[in-house]
Amino acid sequence: MSPRRIGRRLIWQLGRIIPGSQLDWYLWRNIAPAFGLGITIFAALALSVGVLFDLVRQVAEAQIPLTAVLQVLLLQIPYTLTFALPMAVMLAVLTTISRLGEDGELVAFKSIGLSLYRLAAPILAFSLMISLITFTLGETVIPEFRSQSDQVLQRYLHQEERVGQSRDIYYPEYGPNDQVRRLYYAKEFDGVSMRGITVVDFSQPELVQVITAAQANWSYPKSTWTIADGVIYLVSSLGNIRDIIEFQQQQLVIPRKLEEDVLSPSQVTELSTAQARQALTLAEQDQNPTLVRALNVHLQQQYAQPFVAIVFGLMGLGFGAMGQKRGAAQGFGLSVGLIFAQILLTYFAGALGFVGILTPVMAAWFPQGLGLAVAVWLIQRANR
Repeated sequence: MSPRRIGRRLIWQLGRIIPGSQLDWYLWRNIAPAFGLGITIFAALALSVGVLFDLVRQVAEAQIPLTAVLQVLLLQIPYTLTFALPMAVMLAVLTTISRLGEDGELVAFKSIGLSLYRLAAPILAFSLMISLITFTLGETVIPEFRSQSDQVLQRYLHQEERVGQSRDIYYPEYGPNDQVRRLYYAKEFDGVSMRGITVVDFSQPELVQVITAAQANWSYPKSTWTIADGVIYLVSSLGNIRDIIEFQQQQLVIPRKLEEDVLSPSQVTELSTAQARQALTLAEQDQNPTLVRALNVHLQQQYAQPFVAIVFGLMGLGFGAMGQKRGAAQGFGLSVGLIFAQILLTYFAGALGFVGILTPVMAAWFPQGLGLAVAVWLIQRANR
């Protein structure tokens, strides 16, 4: 009897006594090594194409030291993982299911009454976990790390005017009935911190609060400004100073980052969900329909993008179970093709959303919905 026949018979016998949870662990143990390999491959590709080429050019132009280059590469790793994780799910599931089919294990599973729908359960759970990890990275770690990466580069580029630099920033915050609640002023902003800050707060009745500070830095995780070395003056409605409070550090909640006064629709893709919501509130107040539409599309894409791991995982199950024998190279090639098609569709739908042809919800969720429909169709076909 051939080894393959022995394997089929052994699985058929074990399938009568193995509970469903052990089947899940069996699939996860097979998916894990391929998933680790996929992360390594796709993260290296994303890091090389998206970061390394530009760094090489900047090293040649500005003589950036190797230690700074390595620091930037390390800070960019979480950002590349948001692309690499869903791609690795596709590669891992497709190659694992293809191998199980080639070894006759899928036939053995079917012979004991296990359909592809039952095999989809652990794959769906694994993909959902990766989706949650991707979303968490995008909302917590990545904005802060990308900000630090930009600061490292700016230190060595020796530009006269850094990106986002401006002077004499003035911004009014409006409350009910279009009354001014607060006035914000900063002498200059260099892309990293503000200097020479003055805030006049009219929100309290019969009391005006004036805050002056030497410097403020933006905190991405908290979406607040941390102001340092400041003084708070409490002034009555008659112009008398009632109290003076000095402080070394204090959190100041400003409706947005002040450099977003010149935020354009093409820049919204760099914002986190919290920053985009703040910018959307301001754009609605400013009655800027183009920016409002772009921010709504971006927000919906932020919610929809992590679920691409679920689409890729189910696609990998459907294609892997089609009964064709695929080696590792063929599985990798098919994964890259499917991933490229999904990315192209996502960008195309997003562009239609930015110009107003599609609604923000349609622009963000149509690629995911189409991919999910294709995956379900493939699983149904393979299951028959």
